[in-house]
Amino acid sequence: MLFASLSTRGAGFLTSLLIARLAGASALGTYSALVNTAASVAIPFAQVLTNNSTVMGAESSRSGGDDYRLKARASFVLALLLSAFSATALLLLYKFSLDGAASQSPILLAVGIFVVIAQVLGAVSLGFLYGAGEFMLASRLSFLVALAVCLAAYPAIQNYGLNGALCLLLLASLFPPVLMGIRVLTRDCSFGDATESPSEAWRQVKSQFVRSLPSVAATTVNNGVNWICTIYLVQSIYGAAGVGVVAVAAQWLNLMLIPATSWGGVSLKALADAIASGDEKTAWRASSGLMQKNLLVTLALAGLIALASGLIARAYGLSDTEVALLICVNATYALVASVNNVFERFLLALDRQAWWLFFSLASVSVQMVLTWLFIAKGLWVVAGGVLVAGIALLILSYAGVCRSLPLQMKEQA
Repeated sequence: MLFASLSTRGAGFLTSLLIARLAGASALGTYSALVNTAASVAIPFAQVLTNNSTVMGAESSRSGGDDYRLKARASFVLALLLSAFSATALLLLYKFSLDGAASQSPILLAVGIFVVIAQVLGAVSLGFLYGAGEFMLASRLSFLVALAVCLAAYPAIQNYGLNGALCLLLLASLFPPVLMGIRVLTRDCSFGDATESPSEAWRQVKSQFVRSLPSVAATTVNNGVNWICTIYLVQSIYGAAGVGVVAVAAQWLNLMLIPATSWGGVSLKALADAIASGDEKTAWRASSGLMQKNLLVTLALAGLIALASGLIARAYGLSDTEVALLICVNATYALVASVNNVFERFLLALDRQAWWLFFSLASVSVQMVLTWLFIAKGLWVVAGGVLVAGIALLILSYAGVCRSLPLQMKEQA
């Protein structure tokens, strides 16, 4: 699964690099705006649908009968309705905010709509496969699609420019969800007796989604702020080329954060065990050790990328832009984010998820205000806003842990 994830990310890096080199920064900005806008409107639903489908898939695959397929069909119906909502949101964003980018390619919005639908429906397929314990199919499909994109990217972009990249995006977005969906709907669940009717399956799917609405709202707010800061405000002042520069820096930031985020489950287990010991000092020692590990690994990777920022800018053909500066600012933010990664799990282990949500909303508010006020001073402000927001989140989280940890120790005593 990790190899498939890295392969997909590598295909994305290669595609962005080739668009920048062969089609220019403006084409890269248009492509990046479409991908990120589609993700912004689809991910709030997709994340929840994946989690809910995983739980339902695990439960119904154990019981057998037709329960698995009934819940899968009900989930696909719900996902189709939600994807229509997300696709409408995409159209409205382009009509009222990014219309200039849409006019550069007649297939842009059509591709965007299909990408949104594929992401939302694919979340259901992925969740039910995970719930049934079938992890390899999704990973193999992701790897094969990434390999195909890498092989086809140069000739497609060289000959057809942005439209070639959009066609690859469309094929890569549709291929895995369609095959996974077929597997889910045709999976053999004949053992056991069905215990539910179609109406009961639909009721359970709908009820579980309603309970997940707070998570949808929180993700929507975070994605909305990120979209405003990295796409809407940037394009309004610096055009599509500016969006492309910010997108390149964001890609490398995601790479910097892979190590610290990859062992999040291990960190949560260690913190939960330390808190269960009932000793406040043990809990702080455990968190300090995790923070040091995250900082050391992130510092090594982020430092190398920051040192190579000039070479990266030249590789993309963006030497005359601020992309190297943005990468360096993002490298500093990566260190802050690696610490916040531990604080998030600390608060989760303390059962203070609501506190983390409040702290996150406060920090993204800081990000949006700073970016809105100072964006005209340069693209570096986009990365600077993220850095300041990360520092604010760190301070709030530290204060929250200092407040809640003693209370938790008293409750356990």
